[in-house]
Amino acid sequence: MKLVIVGNGITGLSAAREVRKRLPSAKIQMISSEHIYPFSRTALMYVYMGHVDLQATECYARDFYAKNRIDLVFGRAERADTKAKRVHLEGGTSLEYDALLIAAGSVPAKYGWPGQDLQGVQGMYSLQDLTAIQNASERGIRRAVIVGGGLIGIELAEMFHSRRTPVSMLVRETSYASHILPPEESDLVNREILRHGIDLMLSTNLKEIRGKAGKAAAVVTDQDLQIDCDFVGLTAGVTPLSDFATASNASCARGILVNDRFETSVPQVFAAGDCAQFLEPDGTPGRVEQLWYTGRIQGTLAGAVIADSLRGKAITECYRPDVFFNSAKFFTIEYQTYGSVPADAESVLFMDHANNRSIRIAYNRNTKCVAGFVLMGIRYRQEVCQRWIRENKTIEYVLDHLREANFDPEFSLRYESAVKAVYRKSQ
Repeated sequence: MKLVIVGNGITGLSAAREVRKRLPSAKIQMISSEHIYPFSRTALMYVYMGHVDLQATECYARDFYAKNRIDLVFGRAERADTKAKRVHLEGGTSLEYDALLIAAGSVPAKYGWPGQDLQGVQGMYSLQDLTAIQNASERGIRRAVIVGGGLIGIELAEMFHSRRTPVSMLVRETSYASHILPPEESDLVNREILRHGIDLMLSTNLKEIRGKAGKAAAVVTDQDLQIDCDFVGLTAGVTPLSDFATASNASCARGILVNDRFETSVPQVFAAGDCAQFLEPDGTPGRVEQLWYTGRIQGTLAGAVIADSLRGKAITECYRPDVFFNSAKFFTIEYQTYGSVPADAESVLFMDHANNRSIRIAYNRNTKCVAGFVLMGIRYRQEVCQRWIRENKTIEYVLDHLREANFDPEFSLRYESAVKAVYRKSQ
């Protein structure tokens, strides 16, 4: 039984591990044109900043793959002949498969800006992106302009800040990340960005990128302000990478269309992770999930589904998203979120302005059940917060047991009493 996986990120790697557990004799081949060894994409910024080298970001020791008989293939997969069940690679070689998993990930989104293909204009997603940024920095960057206010954008700003490169950030929203953060938390991040000397330009869109001799030389905003620069980082989101799937005749919309068992429109071809787009019950294209942890969960479950398929068993497992979770870092402020904070929900909000910390617990005003957490500069235990949301615990219960969620070091400040005091005052 032969499994070929296109992509060796966290989704492809998790699927390979699960198939190996369930099918000890299966042949597993994992293809990547980025780096032969799977690595943590979220750690690339720390390679640039000199905190770690690339090998330190690799998911396992290099002998793990030989020990577990996972063959790593370095090359670019161009298309699959789904009738002959062969994956064709650039250069003319091909791999035979009984099941194929597409876990190709994403690429930085582009929106047709004039000049977006100039040299010195790029995203920050792949190892090749990192190499290009390192090379540009070594040549010297007078000013970098970052387009977009997402999590990758602020990572890129911190990277340049670490080398004292002047940075301007163009953010279309009126406040940083206001599409994902409540107003108070968004304002806290605004202040943190400005505190680090970043030129944060809110309510500002990119109009065009101007070049000189084929290289980026300036950006022009929608207010006709020209900013001279020699590097432009495009961080206004990512888009699923579906070129391979399209060339293989799998149905795609925004991403590769799959059902809740990761099956594409082509028999024995599956897709998972950033590149997959789930079909709604009525057959219309639905959500795309593009987070590290959802990629890991999807990869593990896709591996289980593929193992059953290869054994000829009925596929009974299907993907059901768990309580939402995400984490990031805004320069020195750690950020965690669990569940959701609906606009019509009540919230208990505690803010420690002196230390740039805040705790928000959202709950339903009618049932009093907790719906979500937003934490800035404070860490709570994921398993505890998700369990409280899953079990519909009330705000009173959560406040009485808040100490169970605390994950900060022993001598850190504790805020349980202060959060309860805020709630009591609101009542």
